[in-house]
Amino acid sequence: MDHKEIFVCLSNGQKAFWIRYLLSTRNEATASFMIAMFDNDDTSGFRTHYDTFSMNPNGETKIGGNTIDNAKRYASDIENTYSISWSNGENGMSAISGITGLLDLRSQYYLLSPNARFNGQITYLNESYAIKDYRGMVGYISQPDYLMHWTWMHMSGATDKEDTWLDLLISDRALGGKKISLLSGRINGKLIRPLGLPATFRGNEDISIIEGELSAVGKKFMIKSHADRDRTIKVKYDAVRKHDSYCYNSELAVTSINYNGRTYDSNISFIEHGILDNLQGFKEVSIK
Repeated sequence: MDHKEIFVCLSNGQKAFWIRYLLSTRNEATASFMIAMFDNDDTSGFRTHYDTFSMNPNGETKIGGNTIDNAKRYASDIENTYSISWSNGENGMSAISGITGLLDLRSQYYLLSPNARFNGQITYLNESYAIKDYRGMVGYISQPDYLMHWTWMHMSGATDKEDTWLDLLISDRALGGKKISLLSGRINGKLIRPLGLPATFRGNEDISIIEGELSAVGKKFMIKSHADRDRTIKVKYDAVRKHDSYCYNSELAVTSINYNGRTYDSNISFIEHGILDNLQGFKEVSIK
């Protein structure tokens, strides 16, 4: 398998962090750790690579028990440390179900904690930030490099309904003129998971926007999700072998869902857009 990662996304609506452990070492891909910060003043990120699967050669990396506790020093004058824990707002589950598994039988995508609440502390570029009641998710992905294009959105909590969340990945495969999508969520207390026919999306989706109609489980959802391109970071996928591939990510997206005549709004969401094009005008994660 070409790409395995554990990722953590957390936000309070004004500041957000994206932490990723790339576990694959096949061919030219090497294990790496990445952290990026998003806020209204600046967006930046750093990544460091390892020669082996040992994710922290200078100490212990602990993933599990709802805790990540680690310290990294990328250079003598730059230190990033973090100790964060989270409470589960929803049980973990596989996001791939039903016929969507036919996209590629080797793929796995697990929502380890899809609607989590985070607390702790993160020191990023020598500046400490208190993490208090941040919202977000923890997930695991294992996949080959078959997707050429995707757009992914995750919303954690709505302003008037904290248990509302939605995870949507729009693929590059089509069915009846609509794009096959992975969908999981809880809306108004009801768990939404297509177990038979896949969810499908028709509309506009790009680096900073998802806007259109989502059809699933016999229901229709109207989705609007927007991110600021200036608060979007670019990452080159070093686990992809056949071609260069880039993802453009903002952890400060604003999302609105209309379902059964009711609208659910949230400023705790992200948009990630993956394409082959290396577009200019975006800050890129630095490699240290």
